[in-house]
Amino acid sequence: MALPNRGVPLVRTDCVHDLAELFSEIDINVYSLITGVKAPVDIQTCDFPFIPETVLLNIIRTFGQSVSLDTFVTRVWLMCKNTYIPGVIAQLVKAREGTVKEALEEFCEIIRYYSSGVRISLKLHNDCYWLVREKEGATQDWFKYAEIFSIIFLDELITALTKKNSTEKYVTIVSPHTECFFECSKLAHVQFFTLRSVTGIRLNNELLNQKVNLIKNSGREVIDREGIPSDFLCSFKHAMQPYLSMGKLPISTAANILGMSPRTIQRRLFGASVTYREVLDDLILNEAQVRLKYSDDSITSIATNIGYGESANFTRFFKRKTGLTPSQFRGRHQCL
Repeated sequence: MALPNRGVPLVRTDCVHDLAELFSEIDINVYSLITGVKAPVDIQTCDFPFIPETVLLNIIRTFGQSVSLDTFVTRVWLMCKNTYIPGVIAQLVKAREGTVKEALEEFCEIIRYYSSGVRISLKLHNDCYWLVREKEGATQDWFKYAEIFSIIFLDELITALTKKNSTEKYVTIVSPHTECFFECSKLAHVQFFTLRSVTGIRLNNELLNQKVNLIKNSGREVIDREGIPSDFLCSFKHAMQPYLSMGKLPISTAANILGMSPRTIQRRLFGASVTYREVLDDLILNEAQVRLKYSDDSITSIATNIGYGESANFTRFFKRKTGLTPSQFRGRHQCL
């Protein structure tokens, strides 16, 4: 099942920051964790809006493989209940006085501002509504953990909207590793239908038509609904931006981070009339210009933050691209 977006799948960076809390009670080397999930080295302070979805999926997989199933389910349930669900509900503006169906429809609309690699929709099938999650990658080692995570999330969202705990639900699952779903104590109220094409939760009309139960003022800010780009070139640039401090990564490294082949990256960039090196140079130059204009960071600090160990090398690169040294550019354009 192919999703329409052909760009690099991205997620909001703050989603990854929250997910890192799963490891808060585990004795684990932070650097090893960052390296293992292929995250940028400064992920904990990264302020770029988006990050490759592969980082989030690798975190979920790594946590799932590091702990027992019960621990995985319990920690995911707590994170959904206390962090993700309140955050999402805070974004439900249009449906605040409406029905559960209207709230779920709005949720399906705003989820695309969080992730471009998954599609969630409310669908009518055989006279029944289903909250459906469509996601590629069923054969990947992260898939079963991500599917458990999504079922817990969607189940908890419905519970939060209706205030009905552990109501019996009918759920379809895609993962062939079905035993782990039946062993989840938090999902004991669920009847699973296995080896289906999508993950879905069946919803009856009585539940959908009831008035939504939302807290009037959650105290959480409404997110800036900046759309995640769907074309390959723009999404590829967003995916690589958080890795600028690691220097000009070889295309093989970029491919490994994104879970793609170097040939695929080259082919898609060729379709956009650019090369991999041109994209990296453009990203580095743009980031350098922004920092020179809007920060008082030293030239050496800026050079380091965009992957140059020697400021002299950065100066040569910058002058070759702009005709000005970084100091000359700052003198003409600084906006402090």
